[in-house]
Amino acid sequence: MHDDFIHSAKHQFEYYKQLAEKIFDRLSDEQLNWKYNEESNSIATIVWHVVGNMLCDANWESLSIPRKKNKI
Repeated sequence: MHDDFIHSAKHQFEYYKQLAEKIFDRLSDEQLNWKYNEESNSIATIVWHVVGNMLCDANWESLSIPRKKNKI
């Protein structure tokens, strides 16, 4: 059961990663870094924090998802 969950989770992460990469490829650097106001975060900043949190959290590391260099 545990292995099925891990396999399913990896598959879902890969799907959403590919989907996000397709979206990011369609956006210019200006669009990725645009902020609604000074209190807001850009798409690039939000993604940077999410990726950083996932890579630093030991719970995510247990999934053994390969780490690749990202454009953002």
